[in-house]
Amino acid sequence: MVISMDSQLQIILLIATIGFLVYIINMVRNKKLELRYMLIWLFTGVSLLLITILPGAVALISKLLHIKEDVNTLFLVIIFFLILIIFSITKEVSKWYIRIGTLIQ
Repeated sequence: MVISMDSQLQIILLIATIGFLVYIINMVRNKKLELRYMLIWLFTGVSLLLITILPGAVALISKLLHIKEDVNTLFLVIIFFLILIIFSITKEVSKWYIRIGTLIQ
């Protein structure tokens, strides 16, 4: 089942995604965000950009993964990115926890 995206919605999503990517790049340039964290957000933004430009991509991924509804595939992709971001944050907190433990001793 291929659902065509309304062109007005596609333009709004395209502008919002490009704005998000510009915001992330400006945060790195102003040294408010480290480069290693930018890569995760950049990967997320580019993926969102691809979904916006190619609305049939979600249907193709659904078909490849044998998922009946495209919306479920979209939720799966979003959950994947959230887990990726949470893992990155957990890794950083762990590193700081070890450093604080060493500092206390």
